[in-house]
Amino acid sequence: METYICDRCGAKFQDDPFRRDGKCLCEECYLEKHTQVCPVCEEHFEPDKSDGEHFFITKETSETTRKPVGMYRVLKHPFFHGNCVEGFEGFFDGAVEQVNDLDIEAHLSKKYGEQVEVSTDLICPECAAKYGKM
Repeated sequence: METYICDRCGAKFQDDPFRRDGKCLCEECYLEKHTQVCPVCEEHFEPDKSDGEHFFITKETSETTRKPVGMYRVLKHPFFHGNCVEGFEGFFDGAVEQVNDLDIEAHLSKKYGEQVEVSTDLICPECAAKYGKM
């Protein structure tokens, strides 16, 4: 079995390497650098601006964002602005549009029979397709 060395962390490994930007990466470095975790299904995915990006605004974040609860689609980047001290300040005009008014936390809490919290991070394309139809 061939041994590889991660170009990012230097770890030796024998699994098939992930190759990005001409570099050989171990799974841990690939996941850390090139993926994010969907706040709905908790699976790793590679964000893809060309595929359309989506996120949920929950009851808790609705007050801060001054947008109604629901799923939103990113229309252009950058789509929000903020600062390092206070965080989120607002969305740029015309940068996002509401897809539906689904309260994802209430929906998932009812489905699983326990309180579920969902962050306002981007969601994976599978969850966007699944919950965008509701």
